[in-house]
Amino acid sequence: ISMRKLALKREKNLIASKKKNRLGKHCQMNYSYKSVSVSSFGQSIPRNFSNGSQMSSLENRSHAKQTRQLGHWTMNRKLVLAMVGLPARGKSHIVSMILRYLRWIGFPAKRFNVGEYRRKLGYSGVEKSFFDSKNLETKKIREEILKVALNDMYQWLKSDDEAKVAILDATNTTKERRKMLVERAREERHTMI
Repeated sequence: ISMRKLALKREKNLIASKKKNRLGKHCQMNYSYKSVSVSSFGQSIPRNFSNGSQMSSLENRSHAKQTRQLGHWTMNRKLVLAMVGLPARGKSHIVSMILRYLRWIGFPAKRFNVGEYRRKLGYSGVEKSFFDSKNLETKKIREEILKVALNDMYQWLKSDDEAKVAILDATNTTKERRKMLVERAREERHTMI
């Protein structure tokens, strides 16, 4: 019995030491200004960029137009992800996972859910006829709600000069609506959809 207790105690200590230092005591990541190096067992392996690469050409540009994100250089571009799919198919769940990952790696990201805008504007608890494509009056209201969400989204993207990701969480099932989203993205500067 005492041998069993000793083995359990050793196992607990091993688990506690692994939790304390996830990378291990011999591996460490170092981020420097112009290179990324991984030091393992006391040896440093630098990763420098060659003179002909895109990364080296970005180093020569002004720092006002550059954003450094986790060892990679990105220009002040804005990315818009537009979700497409039928209702209740998991679009918002996927958006939540994408947002969590982007924020974890250090990119500013935000969700713009058109359904939340609809509820905030007083159209919560509407009947199913509100979403009927043949009902022109409610179609116009839905388009106005989308425009409000798009204006907020592009205003957030323009708020500063860093790379950002905005996710438009809506069904976007019609070709006309997707075409309108692409045209609006073309009007905005430094925006990709």
